[in-house]
Amino acid sequence: MGNWNEVINLELALGRVCNDEDLYNMIVGKFYDKYKDAGNVASQLIESGRGNEAMVMVHSIKGLLGNVGAEGSAEKARLLEFKLKESSSPEACRKELENFRIGMTEVITAIEDYRREKGIS
Repeated sequence: MGNWNEVINLELALGRVCNDEDLYNMIVGKFYDKYKDAGNVASQLIESGRGNEAMVMVHSIKGLLGNVGAEGSAEKARLLEFKLKESSSPEACRKELENFRIGMTEVITAIEDYRREKGIS
């Protein structure tokens, strides 16, 4: 099993849903299904000159990362969002985009490990 709890603060996340583990599991499942490829999607949007779309997507993901307890990755999303407000050129936000992609990969892997450990399909 992976160390999902190094990426996801379950206590914090459960506190946001009144300790309703079933609700949390539903939220995590929906996040996983919708955003498992978000790092690549953000990259494609930025590379194709659609930085505003990327910024809106990253803004949404930032809040959801907080809801699932992935505060470190939420911070990476915040930094990318801020950089995209300054400039949406691929060169200008390359570092923040790469950090966001890494953060998303960590979260998706952590969710997979969490769900496997909890016996959730």
